[in-house]
Amino acid sequence: MKTRQDHTYGMVHSKQVQVLNITSQIIVGRCVQALYQKQGRSSQFNSRQERDEWINKEVTQLETAAAVKGSSHDELEAQTQQLSSQLMDLSQVTQACLLDSAF
Repeated sequence: MKTRQDHTYGMVHSKQVQVLNITSQIIVGRCVQALYQKQGRSSQFNSRQERDEWINKEVTQLETAAAVKGSSHDELEAQTQQLSSQLMDLSQVTQACLLDSAF
């Protein structure tokens, strides 16, 4: 028999899996897009210096985006920990109520 705690934990886990799946789909989509863009870039630059400048600019933008994603990931981890803690607290309260009502 599933308890309320099991159900709540299952819901939290399910949401985390959904977030990971969506994130994976976005990353794969961006990789495919980057490959298509790469095909057309060979004629985009007149010199190696132009190409290198563009690459350096792209690297800087990607590093910034990665830092933002990293902080978002850290925030989600903190929220997950907080929800897990709340879930444990609710579980303990529920068990205490069940024990009290049994007597």
